Amino acid sequence: MKPIDLSLRLFAAGLVWSLAAHVQAITVSQADGFQDGTAMSWTGADTTIAADLGPTGAGDDSLRVSSTLRFTAYNQTQWSGNWTAARVTQIAMDVRHNNDSALTLWIGISRGLPMSKGTGDTYVSNLSATVPNDDQWHTIVFDVKASDFSAAPSHTDASNNPAAALAAVTQFRILHNPLRRFIGAYYEGTVLLDNIHAVPEPSTLGLASLVGTAALCWLERRQSFCVRSRLKNHF
Repeated sequence: MKPIDLSLRLFAAGLVWSLAAHVQAITVSQADGFQDGTAMSWTGADTTIAADLGPTGAGDDSLRVSSTLRFTAYNQTQWSGNWTAARVTQIAMDVRHNNDSALTLWIGISRGLPMSKGTGDTYVSNLSATVPNDDQWHTIVFDVKASDFSAAPSHTDASNNPAAALAAVTQFRILHNPLRRFIGAYYEGTVLLDNIHAVPEPSTLGLASLVGTAALCWLERRQSFCVRSRLKNHF
């Protein structure tokens, strides 16, 4: 039997991606590695690309976040959407800095754009992550289920519903503050971020793998049938 031709393999890849995306919703595979030469819509503090300074060294770029006022970096593009439907349960990232003091990082989400001083339908993670100022890369992970968020102290919306916010995220932010707040504290320094990515629940990955296996098996059977048909017609 001939191996599956390229067109069928491309079809399989497209089928797997289409079905997996349908199951996983809009943010499950999101990963910002900053290899395209852009800040990938991260803004807030000054954001630029730091070439060859990623965790793996040469050829691995990262995001340089430079702060002279409040340390906050946020994204309203690829990180907006329904995190719950995507079955995202964690957000992980790599962080490095050598500033005068350690970082205390939180993540925040808002349903609708946040307003002045962090007002609006805004939520902050219940737990923070401390990143030492040792100029080494550290991987930090935040749980992002509804129970892992609470209304920000600056929250002013009539609702107080982290689950609803996770189902309609408008802005996702990373910030430094010794206190649990939606806005960053004053912090002067430069921080490198890389590999900001969503982590789906294991069942989502398993289903995607099952879909892929089923699609490839179907193509194998189809190719075998086509070969047998050609042989039969030829003879």
